[in-house]
Amino acid sequence: MKKSFLDILIQYTESHASLILTLILISSGILIFFTLDNGHAPGGDFAVYIEQSKAIISGETEDLFEVNRFAMDHSDRHIGPYLYPVGFPLLLAPVTRYFGMNFVVYKLLLLLFFLFTGGVTFILFRDRFPYKLWALLIVFYLLFNYYFIAYLDFVLSDIPFLFFTLLSVYLLERYRKTSNPWLQAMMGVVMFIAFLIRTTGIILFITLILIHLHDDWGMIVRKKIRYLYSTWYRMIPYVLFVIGFVLMQILYIHGEQNHIDLLQAATLPLIFSNLLFYLSEIKKFLILYYPDLSIIVLILSTPIVFAHILMNWRKDLLYLIFIFGILGIYAIWPEREGVRFIFPVIPFYFYFLLKGLLDLHRRFPKWHLRAIPFILLFMIFVQGIFYSYRDFFQDNSANILAPESTEAYEYIQTNTRKDDLFVYWYPRTLRLMTGRNAFSTKDPVRMLNSPADYLVTFREKPFDHPQFNLMFKNKDYSIYSIVRNNSSNQ
Repeated sequence: MKKSFLDILIQYTESHASLILTLILISSGILIFFTLDNGHAPGGDFAVYIEQSKAIISGETEDLFEVNRFAMDHSDRHIGPYLYPVGFPLLLAPVTRYFGMNFVVYKLLLLLFFLFTGGVTFILFRDRFPYKLWALLIVFYLLFNYYFIAYLDFVLSDIPFLFFTLLSVYLLERYRKTSNPWLQAMMGVVMFIAFLIRTTGIILFITLILIHLHDDWGMIVRKKIRYLYSTWYRMIPYVLFVIGFVLMQILYIHGEQNHIDLLQAATLPLIFSNLLFYLSEIKKFLILYYPDLSIIVLILSTPIVFAHILMNWRKDLLYLIFIFGILGIYAIWPEREGVRFIFPVIPFYFYFLLKGLLDLHRRFPKWHLRAIPFILLFMIFVQGIFYSYRDFFQDNSANILAPESTEAYEYIQTNTRKDDLFVYWYPRTLRLMTGRNAFSTKDPVRMLNSPADYLVTFREKPFDHPQFNLMFKNKDYSIYSIVRNNSSNQ
């Protein structure tokens, strides 16, 4: 009987999976490398991460905490925490130490973690399918997906967090019952690193607890205290995680108080709204160019995904606990951050989708459902290439290292004092680039009643007010000195 092309492809990938994986990683790495910009889009999160890496090296974390707390507390909108978790700044610190504030090297570090993510994705899923081809497809879906590629141009913690969470899930699945204390220790350390990068990594610790109870509940009930003696090695991840948590509280400043306070605004309608929002964001990883079509694809794929989950939830319980935990945390978080929050969910979505399609193929072989994953591969590949090519030639004038930005920052450093206070929409970026603290507001009265000395605007209309004197102007930036009289402070 003549073999089909797919059968030949399956046979070839079985014996050459490592080679194909390597080619996927190399080609993706080359594509992404040419999309990386030297510099950064204006924002703020990246600035604090870099500032924290500098503070770790210089031992000035407490000083950074104080100046950023001032900036956050005096801004009239919520911008971010006083300090971020220390994990990602620690990863950036060697780059900052040996290369200075080098955005290309920062982004190459993120690219390295992204390629590692591709490798972990393959080993996580390869034994879950009858053939390695399907695990390789998931790797391809991730490494050539435009949204992952685009976020590698931002110095943010999303990609390292994705790597350490997937690695943690792999170790949990593979070694959670092993009697090897070193493997148990590795599991605890990797989970704690994920937690150090993002506090939402606590869901990995919760997942470990729940899956442990599910695996051994009968033995725990039967043996009680004797269970701890007979399976002492299973306690190693817990002990290491708790020790790491205690040491972190002692050795590093906890700077997320104002961030966590936002949870007070969580309501039941908001939680359901956020959950639907994040689930609907999955469509962006399917078809980007035609939003309406992407919604249709998501709607059509959802029953396939849920059908597989319902029929195989026991086999996939570990994955489901982790996914529902991640989505649950972001559902109760009042502020929405878009697609990057669901990065850890996307590999599992593709896994459930492929498993569901293969389940259907076994029931309806004449429908040729195994062709759908390759259609999806083609769409993701074309989109990844097209948008990466577009980004390569995009307008980069908003970059903080663009000539207009550099000119404005140099003017500030040359013509103002280090203790002068600024008003700027991106206060953390201004502080990183000039060493001057700032806070954010658009209200002139608030500016005049504050201790601010200067106002910086970026691509805004001229600020027409008698107590704001224009000092500097170029195509993008305007800098005003704030002149106060007695009446303005009354």
